[in-house]
Amino acid sequence: NLVITDPAAVCAPATVDITVAAVTAGSDPGALMYWTDAGATVPFATPTTAGAGTYYIQLVDGNGCSVIQPVTVTANPAPNLVITDPAGICAPGTVDITLAAVTAGSDAGALTYWTDLAATIPLATPTAVGTGTYYIQLDVAGCTTVGAVNVTVSPTPTLIVTDPAAVCSPATVDITLPAVTAGSDPGTLTYWTDAGATVPFATPTTAGAGTYYIQLDVSGCTVVQAVTVTVNPLPTLIVTDPANVCAPGTADLTAAAVTAGSDPGTLTYWTDAGATISFGTPTLAGAGTYYIQLVDGNGCSVVQPVVVTVDPLQDASFTMTATCVGGTATITGTPGGSFAFNPLPGDGALIDGAGTITNGTLGNTYFVEYTTPG
Repeated sequence: NLVITDPAAVCAPATVDITVAAVTAGSDPGALMYWTDAGATVPFATPTTAGAGTYYIQLVDGNGCSVIQPVTVTANPAPNLVITDPAGICAPGTVDITLAAVTAGSDAGALTYWTDLAATIPLATPTAVGTGTYYIQLDVAGCTTVGAVNVTVSPTPTLIVTDPAAVCSPATVDITLPAVTAGSDPGTLTYWTDAGATVPFATPTTAGAGTYYIQLDVSGCTVVQAVTVTVNPLPTLIVTDPANVCAPGTADLTAAAVTAGSDPGTLTYWTDAGATISFGTPTLAGAGTYYIQLVDGNGCSVVQPVVVTVDPLQDASFTMTATCVGGTATITGTPGGSFAFNPLPGDGALIDGAGTITNGTLGNTYFVEYTTPG
């Protein structure tokens, strides 16, 4: 009597030992032999490591009588596990390796996630992992397959922004110059008017005063930093031409009244509108047009002209027209002028602006000063 109990199924590539007592438990005593065919003509050479298939066991008792029975070994195939590495993302993001796309095409079964290939250390947060290699195990009816999954989280690029030096109105600034982003990672730079980088800045090479935003893209990962452009206004320079003087007089262009009302700063004096030829004697300016430059604390400057007018002396002509009793005389001169004694006489004689002398002494000589109009 030969009793055969098929061994429990195993998972490929495991094998089964069909020589163990449990396979033939309950059989009569005798010699057991193992074959690959029911006719017992082809011996089975490796009955202790039998793979999936049907084999044959022969029992020969002490009388030389024998019986043959089949034994079936079942080795379930390893599950098919297909893993597709998820697309790389940018820090500080994480990746969910439990998403269906990661194991699309695999056999149906139970998936578990591990930090080691032997699947002994569970991965605590498979829905939010950073850069690294992890392991997925697929279990189908007790048979398992483990595969690696690679996650790439690229670091945030380094963007260093240095605000450009302030300029004076109406100048602009080129924020695309290398000095503005010196020290940053290599990549593609773009320029925006908002921190969200949604509104492009159309003229980054001629930026006026304000805050703009530079975005650096390195392999699809981006970072945005603000850049501030400062455009200082020109100072206010108010120039009032000095009052006319008479030749050979001069004017002092450095007098406070000439630039009253102007912004604080440093004043310099020039003979040309470009402020390239210095005026050496601004306190003794003769007739002409000069130029005053005001430089404020920001280094911004403005130039304004100042005009000095020197009126020439006019010849005075006056004639004694009469000598009158009582010491009164009348003098005529250039119309519009005025008369005065120079020096004043000591005998009490008087002269009015129209040239009439009173209280004069007959025979005395008087010196009359005539001031021409203007």
